[in-house]
Amino acid sequence: MEEMQTVEIRFHGEKLATTSTEDVVYTLYRTPRGDYFVHYDEGEAGAYLVTGMSAAVPNGHLQEGISEKHARSIWPNLLSAAGLD
Repeated sequence: MEEMQTVEIRFHGEKLATTSTEDVVYTLYRTPRGDYFVHYDEGEAGAYLVTGMSAAVPNGHLQEGISEKHARSIWPNLLSAAGLD
C-alpha cells in the first residue's frame, strides 16, 4: 500500500529568490561552495528539492548542488529574479 512520506533534508545555503507560476512555487538557494539547490512546491501534489548527483549522507546533509549553468538552463527566470543575469 502506497503512502505519502515526508523526508527532512538539511543544507547550508542562502535563499536568493522565489518565483511562481500558476501551479508551482520555485525557490533558489546558493550554498557556501557556490552551487545551487532549487526547491519547488506543487502544493497538494508535493514538494521537491533539485540537487546534484550526490544523495544525502547518513546525517541527512546534502553534499552537492547543481551548477549555476545547469540552474540557468532550466530556471532562467529564477536566476534573473535573484539578480544573476
